[in-house]
Amino acid sequence: MYSLHPITISRMLQKFYKLIPTDYLVLIKEGGLYTFINVLDRVVPFVLLPVIIRLISVEEFGIYSLFLTAESLLVPIVTLNIYSSISKQFYDDDIYLPKYNSSIIFSLPFLFILFGLIFLMIPDKLITSSGLESNIILFAIFTACFSSSLVYTSSLIRLKRKPIAYGKYYLSQSSLLLVLLLLFVFIHPSYKMLIYAKSIYAIFVFAISIIYLRTKHEFNFGIDLSVIKKALRLSLPTVIYSLSAFIFVMSDRFLINYFLGSKELGHYAAISQVAAVMSVIVGSFNVAWMPWLFENLKKNDQRTNKFIVKTSYYLMAIVLLGGIIFCLLYPFIAKFILIESFFPYISVAYPIIMGLAFQGIYLIVSPYTFYAGKTKYNALIGIFVALINVGLNLYLIPKYGIWGAGYSYLASWVSLSVLFFIFSKKAYPMPWFSFK
Repeated sequence: MYSLHPITISRMLQKFYKLIPTDYLVLIKEGGLYTFINVLDRVVPFVLLPVIIRLISVEEFGIYSLFLTAESLLVPIVTLNIYSSISKQFYDDDIYLPKYNSSIIFSLPFLFILFGLIFLMIPDKLITSSGLESNIILFAIFTACFSSSLVYTSSLIRLKRKPIAYGKYYLSQSSLLLVLLLLFVFIHPSYKMLIYAKSIYAIFVFAISIIYLRTKHEFNFGIDLSVIKKALRLSLPTVIYSLSAFIFVMSDRFLINYFLGSKELGHYAAISQVAAVMSVIVGSFNVAWMPWLFENLKKNDQRTNKFIVKTSYYLMAIVLLGGIIFCLLYPFIAKFILIESFFPYISVAYPIIMGLAFQGIYLIVSPYTFYAGKTKYNALIGIFVALINVGLNLYLIPKYGIWGAGYSYLASWVSLSVLFFIFSKKAYPMPWFSFK
């Protein structure tokens, strides 16, 4: 039996690497590292899910899922998306990071106080219509504000093209969350203990962000109002879009709870959480994609633009193929993680998985509007798709149960990716149909 010598294999690999364009190698290397990091990060919900669904009832898991939904929904509102401005301003020549970082991070507690006071003025009857108690929503506002410091700091590390440092920082925070959630739920199994754990975690990540940036000499403990104003000019137009995006991603939870109750919501939340493995693939490459894309767009030449377009099409094909493959694997994964009472709902995951594949296409085409500074398109598209999603959920959930929510999820992501492709062409023209 003939076998290849290790040196021969090494030479073959070197020749193969030489055939791949350098820009592709950078994207593949960073994308692979971020995928590995995100896979490890996903260990947290995968470790938690089998434990939690065995310690608390399906109804309580449904309420906790609703809290997480409210938290996600509140992030763009209570933070005004101010932390996202770094993605654009990092590339400005006049940015002074210590002043910028401290101004953005210290703005988060002030935003919590502001929106916390506004929330206390809202009548209780209006609040309880969401399916959550008022004190739980106040906790959601708190965690939404303070946890955004983690997103900001990890984004800054990512923009510096340091995937190893990003992995160490992000995974250490995920490990902390895992320990706190398990500790609290074992002390007293209830959804409230999970919420308390998340609140303490938010305080920790806020403090850790400051300490980390300070050790890197990128934090000066001051607030510059001119920095905040500049950041808000970029972030405020994206608030409506982010809010509408979360409405169409998360409205299914509130409507399932309203029409079908917290037990069915618990089933849907667990099934979709396992399906969210697909988001690891699309999310990981997006982390590498945006800095790579912005750096290449900055070259502003036709040859590079054609290369970007070709790369975009390759990535679209990869995420769609990945969605199909994961649909085939999903039943085996779900039966390993979930308990038997969830098995009849496994097919709900298929439209969710393919919806996440189209989310990948959206992440490929959407950064052009942000790079061009034409974020007004984001708000218009977001509102339109949110209306489609809510309308479909109102019609499909009463008729098809939680399967209807899955169909609505897929239709919404298809609509969003197609519309962003159309508007991105207008915001920043690229040779999308030039195949020469």
